[in-house]
Amino acid sequence: MPPKGHIVSPEDQAKILVLAVHLDNGHDFVITNMIHKSCRYSYTVGLTRHKIPEILVAGLKQQTAMELLTDIGNKLLKKEVAGELPLYEVRPIKHTVAQDLAPALDILTRGDFQLVQIVRHDKRGRFPWDSECDQSLLKSQPSFWLQ
Repeated sequence: MPPKGHIVSPEDQAKILVLAVHLDNGHDFVITNMIHKSCRYSYTVGLTRHKIPEILVAGLKQQTAMELLTDIGNKLLKKEVAGELPLYEVRPIKHTVAQDLAPALDILTRGDFQLVQIVRHDKRGRFPWDSECDQSLLKSQPSFWLQ
């Protein structure tokens, strides 16, 4: 049963059911893909069961996002990442925003989850909060952590 306020289409219900089945069949986590205001993003589902925040990345091609999240998720599960990720920054996303961005998480965890965004830098190593950051990066990677 979705938390109050969620209107879940039959297509999304089916997608969430498939995610739940994968998790029940022994997968540590799975990755799902979404579109928000014409921006593609992907996020993990299942890391919460291991007391690890779920991870979102935006503005990448689906395959690239899935590979990145799989790599980071597996490293976190094996405790190979000690809080820092080279080339990326991690920013927490407010829970109310996370509930809207990640309905599968909200439903499957009954709202008990934390979501962080992996933020990429531009070709010169500047992040979205740095002055003179490449504008194309800003357009392709929404700042969900600021909403």
